[in-house]
Amino acid sequence: MEKELLTIEFRYHVIPQSEYSHDSESKTITIGVYDTFDEAVKEGNKVLKQLSSMFKHLHDKFGYKNGAFGTATRLVADCCNGYPQVFCQITKLNFEGVEDVMNAVFDSEKRYKNKFR
Repeated sequence: MEKELLTIEFRYHVIPQSEYSHDSESKTITIGVYDTFDEAVKEGNKVLKQLSSMFKHLHDKFGYKNGAFGTATRLVADCCNGYPQVFCQITKLNFEGVEDVMNAVFDSEKRYKNKFR
């Protein structure tokens, strides 16, 4: 079974708490998990519209044939090099049963060992 995960990651500067800590952090929030890519695109574009008023360089949209070589756009990022930054992403989730995966792994191992014996 496949689902689509819609997340937004914010990267921003913080005051370091010590000389060993970083001066930037990130927070990722989950907007939702959707049954189809089309549903994730629709909801993702709603979020992008809302964010575009705060992130002036955020002008791309999720969808079909917007990406390189006519592929579906699954990542939209704030194009400026400054902070804060925003990354909106649709990730394909694959759900498989543990037993099915274990059987596939062990079958593959058997084929591999048989080939090289």
